[in-house]
Amino acid sequence: MWFVGHPVDTYYDYVNTKYVWGYSKEDMEEMAKFNANGHSYKPGDLRFVDLDGNYKIDSKDRTIRGQKMPKWTAGMGNTFRYKDFDLYIFMYGMFGHTIYCDPGVGHDGRMNTRYANYWTPENTQTQFRKPTKGDADQANRQAYWYNKGDFVRVSDITLGYSLPKSIIKYLGLERARFYVQIQNPFTFTSYPNNDPEGSVKAGRTWDRKQEEYSDPITMKNYIFGINLTF
Repeated sequence: MWFVGHPVDTYYDYVNTKYVWGYSKEDMEEMAKFNANGHSYKPGDLRFVDLDGNYKIDSKDRTIRGQKMPKWTAGMGNTFRYKDFDLYIFMYGMFGHTIYCDPGVGHDGRMNTRYANYWTPENTQTQFRKPTKGDADQANRQAYWYNKGDFVRVSDITLGYSLPKSIIKYLGLERARFYVQIQNPFTFTSYPNNDPEGSVKAGRTWDRKQEEYSDPITMKNYIFGINLTF
């Protein structure tokens, strides 16, 4: 769906609340108002924002949830030198985008799945709904699949040491430098799945969500090297 004044790849959907329906007096009173309008919510069910305030979740409660591509990117690299040592650090980030991705959480307990903080009568302040026999899907559950995609990644830390000239002349060299390098050691993000950058590049399904297992994962690498100049 396209919207005037917004990017082509814009998300338009229902809005989830932070926590699912609970047992509190306030929740039970609000739930009764929705159920009087045709819903059948129970404690532990997913909860959505009633944008027009009519106690009915319908198409009028959809709104723009964000965009797939980052609004802006930034990067910075610096080289520090002290005597025969050099240190290079490069970091970059992407900001202002939304990642729409199925979290891959099963709710019926029949198979292995990722850890999730499920709702139970003793644990009510949760994002994930209660376990359900048969994993019956609740309408509009995809509203919970939107995540802030902002991240900052340290992609390169390289520490080098160059042999003194007195030594390299004795060895018949012009320059000799030893270095150790770590690629992608740190990523700072609130995105809960594998890799926020990989999810931006991932393939898309017919309903426009990222394919969970097609995300290119940014690998962490350790490198040791020698630069010799004759």
